[in-house]
Amino acid sequence: MARKLRITQDGVSRLEQRSCLLLSTLRKAVRAMGGQLTLVVEVPDRGPVVLSGIAEER
Repeated sequence: MARKLRITQDGVSRLEQRSCLLLSTLRKAVRAMGGQLTLVVEVPDRGPVVLSGIAEER
């Protein structure tokens, strides 16, 4: 994973310990594992809303 993220293993460890990440950082980590990040908002009395285009590469 460190190689795919282009950071050190120590950097991966620090990411894992953080309680607050930028969405772009989380997206990169998820992609490095072969996944895709999806953000879903759930509020009372409404169905789930999937947010798209958040933290995408420009």
